[in-house]
Amino acid sequence: MAAGLSIEAARIPELRDFLNAHIANATVEADRKDRLEIDAALSAATCTRALLERFEIMAPFGQGNPEPMFVLPGMRVGYASALKGGHVRCDLIDEGGRRLKAIAWRAQDTAVGAALLNPVGAVHVAGRLKPDDYMGRKGVQFEIEDIAHIFTS
Repeated sequence: MAAGLSIEAARIPELRDFLNAHIANATVEADRKDRLEIDAALSAATCTRALLERFEIMAPFGQGNPEPMFVLPGMRVGYASALKGGHVRCDLIDEGGRRLKAIAWRAQDTAVGAALLNPVGAVHVAGRLKPDDYMGRKGVQFEIEDIAHIFTS
């Protein structure tokens, strides 16, 4: 829908100052809400049960003591599938070919889910390291919080 605006020419600087201040405040607030605080960069090879157990010493996690957030830079998405409930399970593969199991909860119909189910190139993956104790194994998996595509020129 189109919108119009009429203003006296003498008041244009006043309007410009108002709009600039309003947009600047909204931008700062949006940046604050959309920012992920990353604690460390890991590779698939460093995502081990021993590392997870060392970080679990800092528990319990919650308000005032957030769970560590990691980034896995330069990963490729291997096998990926949508699960019941809209979750997406996948394998993340680092530059050395090492694989790490990962899951994105309720992500199938989001940009994260699309990036996992239809991968195009390498991505940086942010998330948390979690235990994978299914069927008695003592492994780890990566719970995906967000993904950033790596753009090359």
